Amino acid sequence: MFGVSDDQIRVPEEPSIHEINARIPRRTRLNPDGGYTALAGVVILLGIGAIWFGGAYYYYFIYRAGHRQALSRDGRVVPGKITRFSSGRSATYAHYAFRVDGVEYGDNINLDYEPPSPGGDLPYLHVGDPIAVQYLPSNPLVNHPIGWAWWSWWNDVFPHYFGALFFGGGIAMAGYLYRDRRLARKGWVVEGKVTGCAPNRKVFTVYYEFLTQDNESVEGSGTSSDEYRSGSMIRVIYLRNHPKRNDIYPMSLYETVE
Repeated sequence: MFGVSDDQIRVPEEPSIHEINARIPRRTRLNPDGGYTALAGVVILLGIGAIWFGGAYYYYFIYRAGHRQALSRDGRVVPGKITRFSSGRSATYAHYAFRVDGVEYGDNINLDYEPPSPGGDLPYLHVGDPIAVQYLPSNPLVNHPIGWAWWSWWNDVFPHYFGALFFGGGIAMAGYLYRDRRLARKGWVVEGKVTGCAPNRKVFTVYYEFLTQDNESVEGSGTSSDEYRSGSMIRVIYLRNHPKRNDIYPMSLYETVE
């Protein structure tokens, strides 16, 4: 009684190309499906990169550098000795001990920082060999053998800077989002013709060609959840001052706000 027939249900008509282009610059927002996922990826990559890269920078160039400066300024030297050697995944460590006011302190250092001896893998060291250790009187836990390297750029610092790749990836993805937003806001929409369509995981990569306002033929490609036959007509959006920047319309990352 209160229902309506299928014929009475009106499906909103898709705006014409003229109406779409008349709205330039359009009001846009991230698409809840693809856009929010891309934005989350940006935040995750930037977060991981900032934590990893920032942690490495702080440890080697602030924390360790601060200890080095303090020892250079206020450090005292005492005799110590090599107590043992140990091996990690990719390094060999020399453990040493020294005494301050009757209390024994110990630490270790990566031997890969030191030049190897002519006859073996270890640099002129044996268990029980004496060494000179510089320590901070206010905190003997801050110490370092005299003349030994503090760290290695290749073994210590460089691997941690791998985090910069995450940060760079986040910046690149953010730039991609900004570029697509500009295309969604100011892009000109035209009819294009599909030249090919290939499966790409759960979507399809659609290849197409279109004519610009200057009658220039341009080729492009984009992803779509729909499969198209060659020769089918689709809508394409492009920047008039840079036609090679184009995509299928409507775009997957942005939608137009009415």
